[in-house]
Amino acid sequence: MKTKILIEQIFFIMSVFFTFACKESSGSSYTEYSGSYTLEAESDELTNASVKIRLVTDSVFSDAVWYKGKYSGTASKLFSNSSAQEITYSDGEYSFEVTENATYSVAARTSASSATLLRYIIIKNIDTEGPLQVSNAGAVYDASSGTMTVSWTDSESESSYDSPLSCVRISYSVNGEEWFFDSVSAGVQSYELTGVSGSSSDYYTFLLTAEDELGNSGLSKKIVRYLKDYSDADTGDIILADGSFVEPDYFDPDTMNAVAVVAFKNFSGVPVGIGLYDSSADESSENGNLKWLTTESGGYSMDFKETVCTPDVSGGNYLSADGTSVSVSGSSYDTVKFTDVSFTGDTDGSDNWEYISSMDPDCAAECDVYYPAYNFIENYGSYSGLTGSEYESGWYMPSISELFSIISNMSEINESLLLCGGMTIGENWYWSCSQSADAVFEIWTLRVYESYDQIITVLGTGTVQNEYEESGTDERYDDTGDADGDGTDYGSAVTYDVVSSTMLNGFCIAVRAFE
Repeated sequence: MKTKILIEQIFFIMSVFFTFACKESSGSSYTEYSGSYTLEAESDELTNASVKIRLVTDSVFSDAVWYKGKYSGTASKLFSNSSAQEITYSDGEYSFEVTENATYSVAARTSASSATLLRYIIIKNIDTEGPLQVSNAGAVYDASSGTMTVSWTDSESESSYDSPLSCVRISYSVNGEEWFFDSVSAGVQSYELTGVSGSSSDYYTFLLTAEDELGNSGLSKKIVRYLKDYSDADTGDIILADGSFVEPDYFDPDTMNAVAVVAFKNFSGVPVGIGLYDSSADESSENGNLKWLTTESGGYSMDFKETVCTPDVSGGNYLSADGTSVSVSGSSYDTVKFTDVSFTGDTDGSDNWEYISSMDPDCAAECDVYYPAYNFIENYGSYSGLTGSEYESGWYMPSISELFSIISNMSEINESLLLCGGMTIGENWYWSCSQSADAVFEIWTLRVYESYDQIITVLGTGTVQNEYEESGTDERYDDTGDADGDGTDYGSAVTYDVVSSTMLNGFCIAVRAFE
């Protein structure tokens, strides 16, 4: 949004012709009108939404003041008003800054004894909203060249914030110690750090923060990258507790301690592993079923817009490996091939809980009560016996795109999970961390029909379950024959009212990037 600044002349106190000019944030040239005095609202100098107001004159002002609000007195009295603030003089200009939308009164004079000028300035629509968080951020370490390459994509929706993206600020730390800072301009979507070396236990922490041209910052995207090279790990390979991985054929359950099974590689080519246990490992859950959130949570009515991820097939579609028709419960359904489905939006679920927590911090602090599914994910390390290890944290609920990748590779993943003694992906439906674009209370899920050769259904709706109670008989109907004489016997009809809404239960899978 180009800041709109309306400068309205109310009256003149002296015969000097008072003019104004307005410069938009695009850096376009001034539109000036003839006159001796000029009042400029210079929006191209906005910093953190502060508008710099500049007074320009052919002869120097002796002094000037500004006042927040529409001043009801005379211009000369504004100078003696204790609430008025002095307009500073520097670099040949009188100027002051405002940081919020309001009407401002400005008075200026060429000498203490001269008549004064008064102008009302109305500042509207100052942009204080930062850009969306960058998407698809990841880091890949190349041990052979000692290079760490961080990559990302720009915010998904330019329309969700007002001012154009200016840069992405890069902050990074080695082993959680000293922080270093750098930035890249808009349009650049990678950052290369050379001279990276160390042991496998050393790690780099990156924070990627999108900023707009006004200096507004979005949420930071956090990436933690250990100097371990898992890049050769592929789907079905087994991640071990010692930081190595093996192919399934070489796994020895007597001598090896498995942590996860590689499910897919993310946008940066980093292997993402599925935990050995799903939410049924949580003793507080019933058969593994957990609510994504409860209707009592603040998040129930919130729009988690930065988690929206959308498949290019509608909810309710059946999908399969080969796209053939299938029969489910006696009915025939056409299917879409796994490879024909693509996703847009926030495909990376690794930071979605951090974002949800920032939106609903009070309820997130008690996620066992308000966000049961996330509570399992947050405590996955303890549920799976990883407490105290480097793999205790970093687990997250997959996005619908990532969950789709898991289900697409279900057979291969299940074979490895069986070798590890883990819980296989079964005939259940599983939560993603992706909100549907259609409604704030709809979360994308995948329903697995194991007995139908991995046929799955994308469920974009139905996350709210209504309970009803009988409320009476609809008077439009009767069971006394053709009572109204129109030749139709409608019969009786009982009406029901919704008495409560409940979030449905689902299973949770924990995943983690292994970098």
